[in-house]
Amino acid sequence: QNAIYRAPNYYYQLTLGSYTQSLDGYSITVQLSNQDLNQIKVTPDLATQLADTWITCSAETLKDVNGLNILATANGNAIMASQLILDTTPPRLSNFTLDLNANVLYLTFNEAVNANTFVPGSVQLQNAVTPTLTLQLNNATPSAALNSTVIAVYLISSDVNYLTVTGLATRVTNAF
Repeated sequence: QNAIYRAPNYYYQLTLGSYTQSLDGYSITVQLSNQDLNQIKVTPDLATQLADTWITCSAETLKDVNGLNILATANGNAIMASQLILDTTPPRLSNFTLDLNANVLYLTFNEAVNANTFVPGSVQLQNAVTPTLTLQLNNATPSAALNSTVIAVYLISSDVNYLTVTGLATRVTNAF
């Protein structure tokens, strides 16, 4: 692989997951864990195209039917993916936490999201599924933290004052 992709910031070592073996025994399918999948998604220039999708394996990764370890494919001799299917499923907001002591709204998604793409005004707090009170967060700012499944959104004082005065989002039963 290209020398730039051998640098520490451009790779990820799988930690969890499972696998299944083909009937003929010549291939395995690795099911990535959510943790591994999210980490791959937030690692810059990793698995975004064939040119940055490579794999290395230690000799202990597998054994053949006679009990011999596979030949290791170390850094510098990695194997490029023959196919890459990119993620086309949009992230979904799973839940949120509103901390009125810290003036922060934590948005939790089912997969990693890019914090830099947060659009102020795209989030509205409301008091019910069919609301009678709402607050559009036009001036909220996301954390400068790394991309993650959780994004912290900082509320401005006038928004927090509105929540306090109206009672909007002050209980679990009136925050949607």
